[in-house]
Amino acid sequence: MRTTSHSYNLHNLQNEPFQFLVIDEATQLKEAESTIPLKLPGIMHVVLVGDECQLSAMVTSVMSAKWEFGRSLFGRLSLLGHLKKLLTNQYRMHPSISLFLNHEFYYNQIMDAEYVKSESYEKSYLEGEMFGSYSFIDVADGREEKDDDRRSRTNMVEVAVVVTIVKMLHQEWEKSKNKLTIGVVSLYAAQVLHIREKIARYEDRDGFLIKVKTIDGFQGGKADIIILSTVQSN
Repeated sequence: MRTTSHSYNLHNLQNEPFQFLVIDEATQLKEAESTIPLKLPGIMHVVLVGDECQLSAMVTSVMSAKWEFGRSLFGRLSLLGHLKKLLTNQYRMHPSISLFLNHEFYYNQIMDAEYVKSESYEKSYLEGEMFGSYSFIDVADGREEKDDDRRSRTNMVEVAVVVTIVKMLHQEWEKSKNKLTIGVVSLYAAQVLHIREKIARYEDRDGFLIKVKTIDGFQGGKADIIILSTVQSN
């Protein structure tokens, strides 16, 4: 079971009762929502799969957040000391990318699989040391601004930097025509809209796929290249 909508659909299936229930992305599911699949008849075993270091369920109400309405069943059981198992091998990221995440969030418990440490996984899409597997680009002149309704933020200098990188990637792609996927991610919806407007001409190209989304919108997705626009750095 992946989402609450899927769990609702399970109630309409004319199948034999399920005995074993697996809930994926369990840390993104509010505790109250977890009761939907748990009420399926015949359930005897439940496995919750999730990552407490990733995004939790979104709660926009201040009162609901105060009373921890966004807490997951996974989170509650973890707080109560129930046994949980950490999967310690990662198979998706180059080691230079996983290094920071492993140190800051997982207490150096995660190991890189041999596959991601091989030379074949060492990819460079643009020339220059700045464009290695993992890069920080200091946009010193950028300034954050609140959008019109003052609920989101933008940084137009960062938008220009992102557009420049996408343009360079597109130029390199045109030379090789090798399939390339790019994910442009930001913490702010207003920034996503501005970037999407500026790079619209590069979308819908056969073999050059680019998606621009907020972090929660991109959660669970993957791409050859991820560009993160933070908007602010404080």
